[in-house]
Amino acid sequence: MRKSLICAISSLLLVNTIGVCRADQDLLSPSATTSYPNQLKLTAIGAPWHHGDSYAWLQYASPQGIEFQLERTKLFPDRPARYGLNVAYPLLIDIGSIPALTVGIRDALGTGIDHMALYAAVGKETPLSESQSKWIRSFTLTAGVGTGNLEGLFISMRLRLRSGLQLFGEEYRYRPDVGFEFPLERQVSAKVASLNGRLFFGAEIRILNN
Repeated sequence: MRKSLICAISSLLLVNTIGVCRADQDLLSPSATTSYPNQLKLTAIGAPWHHGDSYAWLQYASPQGIEFQLERTKLFPDRPARYGLNVAYPLLIDIGSIPALTVGIRDALGTGIDHMALYAAVGKETPLSESQSKWIRSFTLTAGVGTGNLEGLFISMRLRLRSGLQLFGEEYRYRPDVGFEFPLERQVSAKVASLNGRLFFGAEIRILNN
């Protein structure tokens, strides 16, 4: 049953097309929406005081809105880094009263740490008052559910300030994570996050940003 479901979703991800809206993975949990079409970016974060633990993601969104992400995970000093391919497909975009809806598969080839885990995520940008809009660009809430290593409910929030600072929070794999991101240059942002109680530092570089 699970293999049939994986095949069905994988086929859906590869053959369909749909419009998209702006979003991406904030911390570790899946997002309900994908990046801009033809956007390519590299994100890397590391925990220098915890055995050099690190994550890295190379992420590309196709013109059809399908998002492909190559993930590198290095969490134990005596074990090699693991590499996985993640794929996300947006079914609905966040517009009007309709929330964004995305289905996806983490570690589609079974070479990483999530072992072909499936998920579905729903997200909605909340309305802002006129006074809030002076300081806040957007506030988005996301909730989803997954199988396998993603089994269970996950929730997240993203707050974008007009200054460029972004704040993130999530409850993922039964633990809370928080972080923030601030722009350094037009295509480069610095990131700081507390993941599973460990402090990570890194950066995001937008190589292509249509």
